[in-house]
Amino acid sequence: MEKILTLVGSFCSSWREDLEKVTKEFIKESVDGLVGNRNQIAHGGSVGITIGSMKRQYENVVKLIGFVEKQCAGRSLIGKS
Repeated sequence: MEKILTLVGSFCSSWREDLEKVTKEFIKESVDGLVGNRNQIAHGGSVGITIGSMKRQYENVVKLIGFVEKQCAGRSLIGKS
C-alpha cells in the first residue's frame, strides 16, 4: 500500500493524506495481503487463503481504485461530494 500512497502523493500531497484516511484499516490490509500472497505464489511458496478471503481483498482493492479514480476526476474523498 505504501507504494500506491507514494505514487498518489507524487501528484498531490493532499491526495495521499485523503487516501490514507479512507484506507486506514480494511483496504490497506487487503492491498498488503493481496500483494504478499501474490509475491509468495510468484516465488514458489504456498498460501493458505480461502476464496472468501480473496474475494473480500479483491472487493477492497476495487474500492481503492474507485477512490483514486475520484481523486483524478477532482472529486473529494472526505466530506463533500
